[in-house]
Amino acid sequence: MQNDKEILMQSINIIIAERLSKLKYAYILTGVITTVVDSVNYKVFIDDSETSVKATNGVTYLVGDIVEILVENNNSSYEKKILWKRP
Repeated sequence: MQNDKEILMQSINIIIAERLSKLKYAYILTGVITTVVDSVNYKVFIDDSETSVKATNGVTYLVGDIVEILVENNNSSYEKKILWKRP
């Protein structure tokens, strides 16, 4: 039988996990340009899959370039944006 302290800790962990899952934050992924669609749209290989990404900074990228990609609101289904090319 669990004591009251363990039950309380489990309850707190559940509440924290639920609140953290609802947070909206941005994060950055690293990817490799696989296809240049046009001067703004690219196909990028990220985490074992290819996805469409837009360049918003006016820079032209080449196939094979390693780029940093912004994912907004902790939601990878949102439009991803290329931030810059990694050196």
